Amino acid sequence: MNPITDLGRFIVEIIGYLWPLKIVWQWERGAYYVFGRYWRDVGPFIYPYIPFFTDIRTEGVVRQTFVTPLQTITTKDGGTLTFSASIKLRVVHLGQAYNTVLQWDETALERHSRISSRTSRLRGLTTPGAAG
Repeated sequence: MNPITDLGRFIVEIIGYLWPLKIVWQWERGAYYVFGRYWRDVGPFIYPYIPFFTDIRTEGVVRQTFVTPLQTITTKDGGTLTFSASIKLRVVHLGQAYNTVLQWDETALERHSRISSRTSRLRGLTTPGAAG
C-alpha cells in the first residue's frame, strides 16, 4: 500500500463525512432524523446534513422480490403438497419501517410464510407429522 494513496482516501472519506448535503436519489426514500429522533420521510432531493446532529437513512423504493423456502404439507387424503411463494415488497412509510420493526424485510418474509402456512391449514391441509 502506498501511504500517499491511503492519505488521499482518508481525506476523501473525511470530506464525504463532513459534506453538508445529502442526496436522496429518485429510486430512494429517506428517513430524516434530527438529534436522533425521527422527524419525517423525505423524497428525492438534496437535504442539509449536519454530522452528529442530523442523519438521513435511505432505502430503495423499488419493489423487492422475496421467495419463501419450500414448504411441504400433507393433504387430508394422505398426499403431499410442496409449494413456495414469492412476494413483492415495497415500503410505503420508511420511518415506520425503521422505527417499529427490527429488520423489516426479514420480518415481512417470515410473516408472509406464516400467513401462507396458516391459509393452507384453514383449507383442510396439515403439516407433516400433524394429526389430521
